[in-house]
Amino acid sequence: FARWQLWSRGESAGLAAARNEAFRAARTAAVLVLDADNILLPRCAQRLWAALDRTGASASYPLLERFGDDPGLMNRRAWEPARLLRCNTTDALALVRREAWAKLGGYRKLEVHGWEDWDFWLRLAKTGGWAAQVPEILARYRCHLGSMLHRETYPDAAPLRERFRREHGVVFDGDGRTDAVVALRRHRPAPGT
Repeated sequence: FARWQLWSRGESAGLAAARNEAFRAARTAAVLVLDADNILLPRCAQRLWAALDRTGASASYPLLERFGDDPGLMNRRAWEPARLLRCNTTDALALVRREAWAKLGGYRKLEVHGWEDWDFWLRLAKTGGWAAQVPEILARYRCHLGSMLHRETYPDAAPLRERFRREHGVVFDGDGRTDAVVALRRHRPAPGT
């Protein structure tokens, strides 16, 4: 990571478009995805790259320390595709191989902003891709009740819930179990990777 670029747009085209633009512009084998509410700790990029190199995973992600309105830890569990069918267990902050992003056709724009990353992880799992967890706190995530998720996504989540049920087989509270849970378990990485 000898150099970096900061891009700015006059108007927002949405989360998926911003992520895809950055991936298209990148000249590296992997892109570190982070948002304005993230803070990287000193060895984050180095440790995530080492995990990609060591495991051959499609992406790598660290433990995140949540601070602000709801302190705690995020990304506490190792990658398990079946868990993704209940909730997004992997935050957006990850080092993602450009070839994995390209194979999926990038991030998809959704009718309500906020679940583009979850959609990406679900599609990655369906294609046999996976993410390696680095079990160290290497970044922080600012949690605040005025965030996009709280203002826009959660109040308007009904269309997203229906889409995720239909396309991915996601099971929300009160739903029954689906065959998609079993299908995603087949794409579990080998032990010790």
